[in-house]
Amino acid sequence: MRIRMNRLVAIAAAAAVVLLAPVAGAGEVQTRAVPKPVMDAAKGRFKTAKYVGAAKEKNEAGEWMYEVSMSEKGLGIDMMVTPAGAITLIEKQIARKDLPQAMADTLNARYPKAKYQIFEQVYTVVDGKETLAYYETMLVDPHKQTWAVELALDGSVRKIENKTGETD
Repeated sequence: MRIRMNRLVAIAAAAAVVLLAPVAGAGEVQTRAVPKPVMDAAKGRFKTAKYVGAAKEKNEAGEWMYEVSMSEKGLGIDMMVTPAGAITLIEKQIARKDLPQAMADTLNARYPKAKYQIFEQVYTVVDGKETLAYYETMLVDPHKQTWAVELALDGSVRKIENKTGETD
């Protein structure tokens, strides 16, 4: 009887985890769970891009957002989109050769022996108007430390964050 009861409790607990996990919060979401306005906004903005995936997360204000990932010509595009379909942020991957010279000079001076993983243009979007806000790169320094570096449009460093050990 005790074994049977323990088994029922275990089954109920497992079922609760499976059923409540999608409601609980952040993380990757299946395509069918992405609201239509979110998909329409992403596909409408980047018509030739291929949908890669989506995740649900809270923004700094504590509001739920969807991060939609797409790919166009081999380069990644990430967008933050409200459940109602308003795009609020766009991160577009660029090739190193497309990085403005002021940014390249700053990075070469600060991190001369770094290995760069990605370069992105980051756009803020307000009322549908996109504005290039800054550039961002991920790099690994000679000490095997991973850094996210944000660069202002004039080439100065806006923010540096150690990302060593983080998985994304």
